[in-house]
Amino acid sequence: MLSSSYQRLVALAALTSAAACTDPATATGPRLRADDIGPRAARLALGPGVTRTSLSTLQSGQAMRVHGINDAGVLVGASSYLANGILTNHAVKWTSPSSIVDLDGRTSATDANSWATDINAGGQVAGHWYDALNPNRGFVLTGSTKAFIAPLGGDTESSAVAIDGSGRAFGWSYGHPTQRYVTWQGGVSTLFDPFPGIQIEFADMNASGVIAFRAYAFTNSSFTFASGVATPLPVPAGFMPAVYVAALNDHGDAVGHGFPIGGQGTRVIIWKTDGSTVDLGDAPGYVQCEPTGINDQLHVVLWCLDQTTFAIEGFVWNGAQFLSLGDIDLTDDFGGPGNEAHRLVINNSNQIGGRTGARIASLWTYPPAGPLDGDNDGVPDASDNCPSVPNPSQADFDQDGIGDACDPQPGADLALSFANPPGPFTLNVPATVNLVAGNAGPGASSGATLFVPGTPGFRLMSATNATCGPVTGGLSCTLGGSPPGGSVAFSLTVRPVQQGQFPVSLALTGNEADTNTANDSITRNARVN
Repeated sequence: MLSSSYQRLVALAALTSAAACTDPATATGPRLRADDIGPRAARLALGPGVTRTSLSTLQSGQAMRVHGINDAGVLVGASSYLANGILTNHAVKWTSPSSIVDLDGRTSATDANSWATDINAGGQVAGHWYDALNPNRGFVLTGSTKAFIAPLGGDTESSAVAIDGSGRAFGWSYGHPTQRYVTWQGGVSTLFDPFPGIQIEFADMNASGVIAFRAYAFTNSSFTFASGVATPLPVPAGFMPAVYVAALNDHGDAVGHGFPIGGQGTRVIIWKTDGSTVDLGDAPGYVQCEPTGINDQLHVVLWCLDQTTFAIEGFVWNGAQFLSLGDIDLTDDFGGPGNEAHRLVINNSNQIGGRTGARIASLWTYPPAGPLDGDNDGVPDASDNCPSVPNPSQADFDQDGIGDACDPQPGADLALSFANPPGPFTLNVPATVNLVAGNAGPGASSGATLFVPGTPGFRLMSATNATCGPVTGGLSCTLGGSPPGGSVAFSLTVRPVQQGQFPVSLALTGNEADTNTANDSITRNARVN
């Protein structure tokens, strides 16, 4: 049994290859097909910090397959090889890349047929077994003890595809013409049928026993199931109604894919347990990507299809970027258990299991993302005062917590000064005082207010380039705006009305925040002769 995703992939490749045999535009004969170009010279380069290690084989030349991995880095899968002309499958476990254990242990080529599909934190393994006494039975292996999963009444076969932290297995029970899903624990098989009469497709079960599945009779297609309740996964805005869940992490966050409205191909979606969704899009250069696993850090493994060559590249989203795993292989070459036969698997220790394009079972490790830095300015988003625009200096002129690079009002450093220092005044002789309000930036000034405290020695007669009027305690003059580096020149004409020496203070206040207030005021003793 193949997954619907892989069936669609095979159908797409077959259809496109067949259509490419004759060029309708030129009718000059067969066109070059993907399988005509031979093996690729080399697998695609691994992403930065990604390493790949080949896993051991039982016998040289075997096709190996990884189906499951736990947080300790123990992997399970299968070995497929010909023995006496018969395709033989053995369930295997890798405790390290160089250490492989044959979980089957049988030597007879006529009845040896098994594969392992999943492993939990305690080391319990789920899988499929075949021999004359137990033909086509799911099993759970605890230590060296194997327990077989009984089919439901009337069925003839069973298989296990997942196991949770308590040793509860999930699988299927089959008897022509129907296939039914079951949960199994303690020797008891229980029908899993959340929507009686409606066909479903299993996706995943996590360590807590939450199940993800698809039911195509419903608009939104994908569900999680916990505590006896099926909960639909929402369709994010911008996506067509049908969405396809693929995997769960231990917290219950889900990952899958959907089809963008008006777009091409697919896009990867994360459904978080808080009800929000994350549109991861596709790996760079691709429009057809589908995920197969997610860990508790919301790191996602996925495959992407090159629609020209039909080559498949694996990726991991490490929380900040897509890192290539190189060429991977999804083909099912030994009758594996449905969608568990072709996928990448990921744990919470930054490890990934799968198979390369050369059909070599492999373990990848990858670097976790550092703190997110969306604008790549070297300052993590969590502490960046302008996360959308590069500003490595973190300059924040007005100290409002918004960096100058993206502050709609970054502040203007206004400075008040005399254009020409005024000399002594003469009683009853009008005099003009010329001033400048300069703007050192970084932002533009939309205007400012000059306050002149009342004094018995002078009376304001007029103002140029300023609008003045009486206020409590003195005069207030409104000035126009200026760009960064600009200034406003203005003047006040006054009449001295009393002889003597009078302290005069002028204070400027800008409409924008000003952190350098030391240059905003002038205090002088004005003498009237």
